[in-house]
Amino acid sequence: MAANWDYSRNGNITPNDVLRGSGKKYWWKCPEGHIRYRSIRDEVKCVIKCSECKKSIENNKTNLRI
Repeated sequence: MAANWDYSRNGNITPNDVLRGSGKKYWWKCPEGHIRYRSIRDEVKCVIKCSECKKSIENNKTNLRI
């Protein structure tokens, strides 16, 4: 979780400052640099954390089938 935490956008708040099940939203950044704003609860439950990366994977699968 800390690997995707956007330290610059979340200011002085770090992953250690928040509760895992919190519904409060924070900024996240995937390894590809895509930014998202959502709760820790939503971030933790997703297998593919980034919706942009997920779209790219789904598009690649579709292209492979054609």
